Amino acid sequence: MFLGVDLVDLAEMVANKEISAREVLLEVDLALKSSNKEIGAFVSVDLERSMDAADRLDQAIAKREIYGRLLGVPFGVKDLEDAVGFTTTKGSALYRSDPPAQIDSIMVERLKSQGAIVVGKTNAPEFGLRSETDNAIFGPTRNPLDLTRTAGGSSGGSAAAVSAGIVPLATGSDGGGSIRIPSAACGISGFKCSLGLIPVVPTKGSWIDLSCVGPIAATLKEISYVLDEVVGPDDRDFRSRDRPYGLFYQHWALKVPPRRVLASKTLGYASTTDDVSAGFDQAVRLLESQGIGVEVVEDVLDADPIESYMTLALAYTLSGIEDDLNDRGWEEIEPENRQWLEHVRELKASDLLDAQGLAQKISLRFVEKMVDFDLLMTPTCASIPPVISKDQGPVKPSDANWVSFTYPFNMTRAPAATVPFYPREAAMPVGVQLVGRVGRDLELMTYASFVEALFMENM
Repeated sequence: MFLGVDLVDLAEMVANKEISAREVLLEVDLALKSSNKEIGAFVSVDLERSMDAADRLDQAIAKREIYGRLLGVPFGVKDLEDAVGFTTTKGSALYRSDPPAQIDSIMVERLKSQGAIVVGKTNAPEFGLRSETDNAIFGPTRNPLDLTRTAGGSSGGSAAAVSAGIVPLATGSDGGGSIRIPSAACGISGFKCSLGLIPVVPTKGSWIDLSCVGPIAATLKEISYVLDEVVGPDDRDFRSRDRPYGLFYQHWALKVPPRRVLASKTLGYASTTDDVSAGFDQAVRLLESQGIGVEVVEDVLDADPIESYMTLALAYTLSGIEDDLNDRGWEEIEPENRQWLEHVRELKASDLLDAQGLAQKISLRFVEKMVDFDLLMTPTCASIPPVISKDQGPVKPSDANWVSFTYPFNMTRAPAATVPFYPREAAMPVGVQLVGRVGRDLELMTYASFVEALFMENM
């Protein structure tokens, strides 16, 4: 927790002049100096720029010239997303020498409009293509709970920065679990909205049918508070959805227990390690002890959709970088990513259409399974975060089994949360994934906040 308070209280303290925005940033500077070198959460920081913004904010607050719900809240920006004054490297040597961004992303723009202050950019794997945050230019991001292990990915820098208390807020994106995986790995909560609820400016290479951006914070209280400031349509995003009829923060406060939960430890194809399996069983029993009806099933899906998922993700990625590859050279790309991207160049248009068709089939299957249930509950990850090792060979898509529970719900476009559960005698927390129906994000927040509170009470 940052300064011993959550970001909601922090913003109120700054607004009430109990602490200045400059003093907040001095604490960030101390945390960066004490923690970031060993964790590797932030890859670029501009404290001078941030301090200037803080001083202007403090002056405006003193004169009562400004209002915002995030006054003085410092935040990191995932290095796949633009923030004025910082180069967006996408974790790749291909872009490390690019000039700084001149325009903020929509989410960064909205956060700054409420008084939040950008600290710098957080680490991400090259193009967001891996579930472990490591790349050739910045190296790995280590898990604050166990420095020998990965922080997950692809928003690993953001999740690690929040978990370590360097900042209370960071931005993330989730194209296959990239908010949920690192949040679970680092012992914090996470929330992926329905596709389009938080707008982005689509560009060539955007994962337009898979990826959602969103805030990363330690708890659903903080996440819900920020979500109310970043959701809603924007004419620049043709997929963007209208704001929900209600506020995330109010629905978080309701903490309504779900009536019936569909629980699956495999989704029909996945396997879990013994510690995750035992932890998930404990979590199921805890829900049942509250009078919640839990039906445990295995066959939610017929097969692992990883190949179709990777077809979509890699095709989107290649379309966005191919011109730059031709100009600057394929040798700029990390070897395993180069192998994947060269493979996708051989695919036909029908392969992409087949992958999109499977996404529709999975979505229909999920709708059928959820008719009588409020939530689907699964492990977030199939194992605790892997140990960081430079001796490991390239990770192939079919070997990505530790994250086999998240990407199907990018294909369905459904909202999904993760909340931490600490099994008895466990060295690391186990993330529990809670999946709702498309467009029913407020409903999911209501149920997820109940589950989060229940787990916290039983830690």
